[in-house]
Amino acid sequence: MKANAQTHPLAALAADEARRLPATRDVVLANRSAPPDAILHEVYKRTGDKPFKNIDDMISREEIAALSERYKRVAGYDRERLRAR
Repeated sequence: MKANAQTHPLAALAADEARRLPATRDVVLANRSAPPDAILHEVYKRTGDKPFKNIDDMISREEIAALSERYKRVAGYDRERLRAR
């Protein structure tokens, strides 16, 4: 009988790695260009690290949502992908 991913642990591990590596690569590359703390980084750029009273004066809720959604899509936990699972 020929070993396959269902019958052989090493084949299963290799199949899992082949499935996971592209997604992991995408997250790493996204972290380099738009890190998970992109919202904090954007506020820092806009304020020059000076104190402010209200974050809404620095960045809109829509911008926060867009930055969040972009990272969720890359990381694989956006709503559409979670529903598909």
